[in-house]
Amino acid sequence: MIAAIRLLKLTLVQFSEKEIPILAEEKINERQIKMCFEACKKSFWEALFD
Repeated sequence: MIAAIRLLKLTLVQFSEKEIPILAEEKINERQIKMCFEACKKSFWEALFD
């Protein structure tokens, strides 16, 4: 499975669950990315708020 995020304003990066790039922690963190991968694998997902 591949995900894509925008880094800064001009760069779109695709990556796998095992290759999460360095993130701007003030915008999104690794735990949130991993949660999205887990949600994608399930047919029913309850949204979590942090």
